[in-house]
Amino acid sequence: MSSAANLSMDGEFRYIVQWFNEWSELQREDFLPILVEYLTKDTPGAYVNGIVSGLAGAGCADKPMSLFQCRVKLFREWSSKWPEDLKIKLKEKVIELDEKLGERLQDELKSLGPTPLTNGNAEPTAVEDSEEPEVAPVQDSVAPALDPVAIEEVEQNA
Repeated sequence: MSSAANLSMDGEFRYIVQWFNEWSELQREDFLPILVEYLTKDTPGAYVNGIVSGLAGAGCADKPMSLFQCRVKLFREWSSKWPEDLKIKLKEKVIELDEKLGERLQDELKSLGPTPLTNGNAEPTAVEDSEEPEVAPVQDSVAPALDPVAIEEVEQNA
């Protein structure tokens, strides 16, 4: 049995933080959607990205996994059993270590709507039922470019 199987969750967390520090800017960029997916995995309708989904099921029959891919694989395995407090701690640590990437992380999370990730000081925001969103009027300059026959067919099929 390997010593990696005996790591505590805190030990796993420390490895992830250490690896994040070692990663290049490009590797951190590649890790961002994986991290967003992890941070939002318990949020309904969270993060859907074909590339991330592709990475999750990517086979390595052609060549051995890179060190980065191995670390991402371990992150996925380890983080799946982490408690909520480690999830929040990881988010805060990434923001602390890489301010630029941290801002992008925050933007991604905000674009997905309210998430349960708080540091205990913020109250979750409720999504209120509201009227239908306003639809922007079609500008007249766009209308000549539309095919009237195609529009009529769409209206008849609706």
